[in-house]
Amino acid sequence: MANLNGIDLHVEKETLQNNVNVPQHPVEKGIRISDHVERLPQSLFLTGKILRDSGSQVNSVISDILKLEKDGTTVTYSGRKVYHNMAVTNFSYDADANIANGFNFSLTLQEIRIAGQSYKTGAKSAKSESKAGLKQTQGQNTGKQYHTIKKGDTYWSLGIKYGTPWQTLYEWNKTDPKKLQIGQKIRVK
Repeated sequence: MANLNGIDLHVEKETLQNNVNVPQHPVEKGIRISDHVERLPQSLFLTGKILRDSGSQVNSVISDILKLEKDGTTVTYSGRKVYHNMAVTNFSYDADANIANGFNFSLTLQEIRIAGQSYKTGAKSAKSESKAGLKQTQGQNTGKQYHTIKKGDTYWSLGIKYGTPWQTLYEWNKTDPKKLQIGQKIRVK
């Protein structure tokens, strides 16, 4: 007996498929070049029978599996081995004369990884709700940004840091690149 997120299934066959992708790039002569190998998600193919005491119980199991598939719910499968972070990608079933209260089924599970949020949500702190910082920019032209020169700064390095071409930095500041002074304030945006 196997289990899919709490649903008992009579699984007759489990087939695990592991694949990798090997991108290939053409060259002038000879065999193509491969520069890396990337693992693709595992796929688990299951075949078996859905058996219950009544037809309504069988239909309930089928509805539950179809809902997992439709909603893209992350599932855990326990059979010969346990597989976590899987999703139902294909589910089909059929009846034959040998099964009174059930169906034959085939089911495909694929390994998935769901991206998380890049920031935390929840209650706002008093600090984030305050109006601190608003007064600091009042009356200033917020479209311009300035940088105070430190040891090693050049128009080139500042251009990369702020995304402004070095030629534009030179044009805005009219200071010879060799005469930039530590502590000097220059426009960078």
